[in-house]
Amino acid sequence: MKTAFLPLFLAVTILLGGCMNQASARVVEDMYNAALVGNDEYIRGMFSRHYEGIDEHLDEVVGELASQVQHMQGVKNMSIQQLRKLQIQSGVIGHLDEKYDENWYLIVARLDDDQVILWTVRKDGYYFIAGSEEMSNEEYQEEILK
Repeated sequence: MKTAFLPLFLAVTILLGGCMNQASARVVEDMYNAALVGNDEYIRGMFSRHYEGIDEHLDEVVGELASQVQHMQGVKNMSIQQLRKLQIQSGVIGHLDEKYDENWYLIVARLDDDQVILWTVRKDGYYFIAGSEEMSNEEYQEEILK
């Protein structure tokens, strides 16, 4: 019985571990969905820890996020995913570790066939947006990925 249990336990642990690692990607999906329905409070909460002036620019931020989703005809078409550190160039990891004290997740979302946006997500009791950068697919492939 013990020998049958061990492979099952390992398989479940690996599957759940993969799901747990994607929690930060889910946060970005939720952010985009909140923008689509005009949930300003959610967006404010996601950005307020890092962007002190979010209240002044909230309408712009919500509008831009909603526009990105509409352009891609839905959040699912944005191919939002968390990048694992083994996928990221060491120089990028070093920069993000220095800037965010190793408490970061890098999420990529497709904006169109030639553009992506990288979201830096942090967790301090809850997830929040710490930064973002739009870039071409070519830049993304050359500067971010190994």
